[in-house]
Amino acid sequence: MSETSRNENGAENQSKWERQSRPVEAQREALLVFRVGATWLGVDANQVEELCEPLPVTPLPRVPEHIPGMISLRGKPIPLLDLARFLRLPKAVKSDESAEVASSRFIVVGAQSMVVGLQCDRASRVAEVESALIKDLEVLHGEQLRAYCRGEIDLKEGGEGLVGVLDLAALLQAARVRG
Repeated sequence: MSETSRNENGAENQSKWERQSRPVEAQREALLVFRVGATWLGVDANQVEELCEPLPVTPLPRVPEHIPGMISLRGKPIPLLDLARFLRLPKAVKSDESAEVASSRFIVVGAQSMVVGLQCDRASRVAEVESALIKDLEVLHGEQLRAYCRGEIDLKEGGEGLVGVLDLAALLQAARVRG
């Protein structure tokens, strides 16, 4: 039996019991899931500005090896970050080199007024996930990977398996100042 009453405008007032007994909606977030080497990663889809085919890279003098150069996206210069080198990720075992090259992408992302292109071997999908399912890193290893991931999530239903969820702001800040 419902314990409701009507206020002076005729609208129903719900009892405290009814408000508390409703299921709370789970916090959800969208992750762009991609692979770098043998490792699946995810980044908050709200921080992704664009996903594009590889563009010509203009090398820069005296930059760390994890920054191969700049790309020009519609006339706007954007530094490129080689995640495999920066995070020291293992390479994927390639069964068909031409298919791998054909699927590589640049992900243009932004955080804390920085816009950067990330090199990836394959962009998979945007996955809607419950935030509570992103757990502390337990399985993914590597000092660099652990330093720039805010957790991991199992996305086996999409075929990716364990995905490291990047802390993009921390990653971009460190990549910018690290030599």
